[in-house]
Amino acid sequence: GVSLIGYRMAYRQVNAGAAWMYTPLSSNTSASVDFTGSGLPSANYEFAVFARVNDNGSIGNSNFSCKQRKFYNGIGAKKEDFASGIQVYPNPTANKVRIEGYTATEINILDLAGKSWKLPVEGDQWVDLSHLKDGVYLLKVEGEYHRIILLK
Repeated sequence: GVSLIGYRMAYRQVNAGAAWMYTPLSSNTSASVDFTGSGLPSANYEFAVFARVNDNGSIGNSNFSCKQRKFYNGIGAKKEDFASGIQVYPNPTANKVRIEGYTATEINILDLAGKSWKLPVEGDQWVDLSHLKDGVYLLKVEGEYHRIILLK
C-alpha cells in the first residue's frame, strides 16, 4: 500500500548548526545542487536523499539515505563592498547577477568602451545580463554610497 511520490535532496553546511535546505520534489532518481551564485561560503557540505511516499493515504518522508560530504570551494560566492554593505553575486556571472544591500538613486552597468546601461532601482534584485557579451563590466551604484564593483 506504499507508493512513491518523488525524491528530494537535503543539504547543509557541516558542523555549523545550519538548517537543512531542500531541493524541489522530483521523480528523477538523481539530483544536483548548483551553488553558483548562492553566496554560500567555502566549507564542507553534507548531502542526503529521501523519498516522499503515500502510505495508504498518509503522506510522509522516508529516512535520509545516501549521506555524503563534499567540499564547496566558494566559486561564485558573493562579492561584498564592506564599506557600504553592497553585495553582488555570482561574480563572475553567466547571465544573471544579484544586487543586495544598497540605497541607490541610480544604477548603471558600464563596459570598458564606456557604453552604459541603466538598471531599475528596485531594492534587492536579480538583474539579467544575458544581452551583454562576455567581458568585464563595472557596476556603478550611486546614492547614499558611491561604489564601483567589477563584474565578469
